[in-house]
Amino acid sequence: MAIKIYDEIALFGRKGIKREWVNNKWVDKGSYYDFYVCDANNKNMLSTGEYWAKRNREEDSVKYVVKNNGFKLSLDEAASGSSQGGKLSFWMCKIEKDNISGRIGINQTELNELFKESTFVNGVCQQEVCFYRINNNVGACVVGGERYKQFHNQQNNDEDIRKAPKTTKWEQGRVYKTLTTSEVWLCDITNILDGNKGHLVIDNCILYNNIKELVDNIRSYKLNVVDKFKSKIATDKVFDLSNIKELFYNKHKELILEELKTILKDIDERYYYNYSITSIYNLGYCIDKNMFPMAEYIDMLVAKYYFLSHMTPTSVYYKDMIEKTKADIIKYLETLGCDYDINENDIEKIRKVYS
Repeated sequence: MAIKIYDEIALFGRKGIKREWVNNKWVDKGSYYDFYVCDANNKNMLSTGEYWAKRNREEDSVKYVVKNNGFKLSLDEAASGSSQGGKLSFWMCKIEKDNISGRIGINQTELNELFKESTFVNGVCQQEVCFYRINNNVGACVVGGERYKQFHNQQNNDEDIRKAPKTTKWEQGRVYKTLTTSEVWLCDITNILDGNKGHLVIDNCILYNNIKELVDNIRSYKLNVVDKFKSKIATDKVFDLSNIKELFYNKHKELILEELKTILKDIDERYYYNYSITSIYNLGYCIDKNMFPMAEYIDMLVAKYYFLSHMTPTSVYYKDMIEKTKADIIKYLETLGCDYDINENDIEKIRKVYS
């Protein structure tokens, strides 16, 4: 979650005309400014704000650079319809400070957070606010409030992370992080199909409390196997990996059975488009060859080969994809020493076991 709360902001305004439909015609009811909010010290944002304000008529644009505090805020217009259908994700709110008056779009999720920490009377916030960006959305918070303090603390922590020393020499089980990621080297694994070796790295690991939770969230289609580690900051958090082999084996078997049942379902329903070979290859990885669910893995390959051999869409694109995938399956079966002259009886046997 990227949060930026600025000490000084630039407000780029472009002029709009408020109109109302009166007696079957549009009547001008005065002008206003809509503002683009950005960091007063960020050249790229300043350039974007200037372009945004001047893209209609340069003479109708204004710019203010002010301290990011002491703003009065009130509700002006609820999220309106989008040109793409549906509704926009922001409300237009009126802001005032000294000689500045206009509107800015506040993200509706962030506006809801402002409602929770402040008092509104007849649509007017009773506390002074400042502005921030969170994942590039504009929000407002009470100056000196809990969220104001939280954002400043996080921003300071982010700065500490940027300056902290980094390393590519990772310790197994320890969490390594950057501003946006947290990763752990879980174990070294080898693929039984081609002997490829690598380090199994799990991302977003800071979300999990223990190794079981972490292993439970492994998915074969996005297995992250690397040959070298990225430069990241070592943290104090270390996972206990004493039972990693057993946990990995149980999860491995579960993933293979999930894939197998999907293939059998596809065969029954004649669902033609499930041709991804990535999961099957990734499921060939293991920590220890002596702890590998070989029987289930071969059953999965047999079912996949049968599926590809019998389900043939007319599209040339899919035929080419099938032939390549079929060749891979045959190669895998040969590697495992499995007879690949598969028939209906093989599939029926597999169905009975795993139905």
